[in-house]
Amino acid sequence: MKNQLSVYVEIDMAATGKRIKELREKSGMTVEAVCKALGIENTACYYKWIRGDCLPSIEHLLELAALFGVSVDDILVYRTHIENKEEEQSAPLPYLYSMTFDWKAA
Repeated sequence: MKNQLSVYVEIDMAATGKRIKELREKSGMTVEAVCKALGIENTACYYKWIRGDCLPSIEHLLELAALFGVSVDDILVYRTHIENKEEEQSAPLPYLYSMTFDWKAA
């Protein structure tokens, strides 16, 4: 038997968006000021994050963390799932036959 460890992360986009909104409000910044600081021309991108339609890019997450004085972990809302499964190791297939070819040049 062989143990196989599986790890996967599930990010809650709606809760992450809510967290971004809370951090912005706590900082006293406007939506426009946050977007300007991140180099985002259209506030629609920010509102997609808040609604949970999508997540900020890695770069924007890092910039938001620096802007609000928190870590990326303080912004993302996620659950980590770890599963430990035992798997049977299969034996190698038996050697069934051998074929040889005698190729002769014409």
